[in-house]
Amino acid sequence: MHVPIVTKYVAARSASCKQGYSSFLCICLAALLTAVAHYIYFRFIDHGFIVNTYMGMIDELSNKEVPGIEGYISQLKEVMEMISTLTPIDITMQLMSQNVFYGSILAVPTALFVMRKPKSPEVQPL
Repeated sequence: MHVPIVTKYVAARSASCKQGYSSFLCICLAALLTAVAHYIYFRFIDHGFIVNTYMGMIDELSNKEVPGIEGYISQLKEVMEMISTLTPIDITMQLMSQNVFYGSILAVPTALFVMRKPKSPEVQPL
């Protein structure tokens, strides 16, 4: 008697699980395509522009007379030197892993948003 109700409920839930899985795959595909664009940018276009821009901003900040900022400036310069040693593939893989991580978090609410709610079973008269 309750088997058709349970079957409909399980079928609707498995469909929503498939939708969640497909939204995750869509996000992974988007992360992969974005990674290709990131690699092309950092390999062929950037040539250290971002790092040089940040270093220029740090130098401008160090020229200002702000008390107690010397420690922060030295830390920022160390970090920027470390970032400048990364290869384009290192940067791309880091950005892609971030995109997949954030996408996996966003896949859950996306699946809940597009989830089909099971139709309420009609009550059959006895």
